[in-house]
Amino acid sequence: MGIISVAMLAAGCATPYQRYGARGGYYDFSMGRDLALVSFQGNSYTSTERISASLLYRCAEVTEARGYGFFIIRARPVQSASSASGTAPPAGTADNAAYRKQAIIEMFKRKEDNGKAYDARQTLEYLGPQLGLVSFGRHRGFNSTGWGCARSSWADSASH
Repeated sequence: MGIISVAMLAAGCATPYQRYGARGGYYDFSMGRDLALVSFQGNSYTSTERISASLLYRCAEVTEARGYGFFIIRARPVQSASSASGTAPPAGTADNAAYRKQAIIEMFKRKEDNGKAYDARQTLEYLGPQLGLVSFGRHRGFNSTGWGCARSSWADSASH
């Protein structure tokens, strides 16, 4: 019973999928009309797989929020605790580069623009349940300012 309690406590300490805060989370920066730097910061209780899935999920959210349907990962910036290029976490927050993953993404309107591109909607639908995110229509919802906000299911269905 003690081992189960410790495992449940550790799982509760892992970084949830959230806007960047004291326990980590996502943040992103626009690098142009169809480029963005996306980052996810976990903690020592967050598995590498969860950090990677959260990063990919955020890439898909940013892509849809910008009005695109597809994206590729153009580069993965060097993972360092501090960065002169502006890729460090927002000011006033703690950072541990060992648990941070970043990607520079390029977004496209059509898959034909790059045949190797991820489909943003499919990525959200596939990873959302794995990350334990509640579905509202197709996915959680997002606004383009980088702050999460769930859309109601009626708003999603009304757009069809």
